[in-house]
Amino acid sequence: MAMQVNDSNKMRKTLLVAAIVCFVLQLAFVPNIGLFDGRVNICMITALYIALSIGGKTGVIAGFIAGLFFDLTTTGPVGLMAFELTLASYFLGLEERNKLSDGYGIAFQHFLIACVSIELVYGLAMLMTGHSHNILYTFGLHSIPAIVLDCVVFALALLVFTSRAGGSTPSFSAKHSDRGAHFFGKKF
Repeated sequence: MAMQVNDSNKMRKTLLVAAIVCFVLQLAFVPNIGLFDGRVNICMITALYIALSIGGKTGVIAGFIAGLFFDLTTTGPVGLMAFELTLASYFLGLEERNKLSDGYGIAFQHFLIACVSIELVYGLAMLMTGHSHNILYTFGLHSIPAIVLDCVVFALALLVFTSRAGGSTPSFSAKHSDRGAHFFGKKF
């Protein structure tokens, strides 16, 4: 059994780089790429990735900061996304361990549930606060395309960050033997 060493300086540097990349992409990339009226939420993807890979207090703080940054860069109510990402990061990071090591199918399933919940609650709040006036537009042309884009970018993030970390290429199939062959909650 290998001993795990916790290098807090390395983790801080990694989190700082992740925050800078998240903020730059959210401001420069997101406004230019969209599907209908849906846009990728890089802040949500970063916060949930940190919650899944680190969890605990670090994940919750990352969720709050990313959500607050999102709120300050959009026209929506300030504090709503911060609250949602803090709550989602708390629940995803309850075990304070790397859930990505359980298998990418399970991690993607947790991300999908959180993403759909966050986007739908955000759309509903936009309707209730008067920022949007049409339910079909809000969910059909904004929330659902945003969910699709968020899932695609999260899957790409899994591919990029896993290959850079020296790990094996993520697999979403049941043939991933080195991670317990987990696929969407079932062990084969």
